[in-house]
Amino acid sequence: MKNQKLKPHQVWDPRWPDKLGKYQDRIPRYVLAELTQENWPLCEEFNSCSSTLKSSELICLPQFRAEEKKSRRRGASKISDGNLIKPGGYHEYDRQISLHNQVPTRPGNWHDFFNFVIWASFPITKYALHGLGYRAANEYLKNNSFNRSRINDLVTLFDEGGVAIIIFDQELYNTLIVRDTLSLSEIGPKYQDDIQCVIFGHALLESIFFGRCTINAFGLMLLADKTSKPTSPKESIYFRDLDGIMSRFFSQTSIEEKDFKRTSFALSQLL
Repeated sequence: MKNQKLKPHQVWDPRWPDKLGKYQDRIPRYVLAELTQENWPLCEEFNSCSSTLKSSELICLPQFRAEEKKSRRRGASKISDGNLIKPGGYHEYDRQISLHNQVPTRPGNWHDFFNFVIWASFPITKYALHGLGYRAANEYLKNNSFNRSRINDLVTLFDEGGVAIIIFDQELYNTLIVRDTLSLSEIGPKYQDDIQCVIFGHALLESIFFGRCTINAFGLMLLADKTSKPTSPKESIYFRDLDGIMSRFFSQTSIEEKDFKRTSFALSQLL
């Protein structure tokens, strides 16, 4: 893809990891190795990278399919029996992933590029999240017209702007879970080793790429056993461990708004 045909903010930059600052250390090495070429990677290259990950890291990803506009922005609809989302409806994006194992992807687009980065980092959680969204939409549309369910809103908010706050200490978890909002700056040094914050929303990664250092996010707080605490982000198992912790939450039949918190932090606090 030729850069001169793109809007200025969508020009490819092979140095994109450097623009994430120190957070590039939280991007899997196998992604950094595959996607720093001179021109925009096409969906075929995403899929080639997916095949490499499957053979070397045992990571299974969906197929990324080029599409100029994402289907998730269209008006919602359903077929007459109310059991399946109609193709082209508002929830088409989740349907494509859940039923066809395909991710509609806009070529030459940073937002969708970082979506691939998150897929390659946490594939089990992404599958669980979109599966939950698809099932929730099907159930909701049986008895409602064309409105989105609140579960679908929560799925989208976390997919775009989510941060997982994984707590490995019961006392700390009990202190934080009762709050409506959370600022990571309030967490003292006593608990620094008992909390792991993971950027999951690809819109957040995009905003960091474009220079944002202070983040307002849709936070999900999860309690995990200390024995499951990941080791180093330089190791593949780090991402698999975090993927397992997050995916178990989204594998539930339902989620609620109280599970999430408005979360603010400086990028330096994650490192």
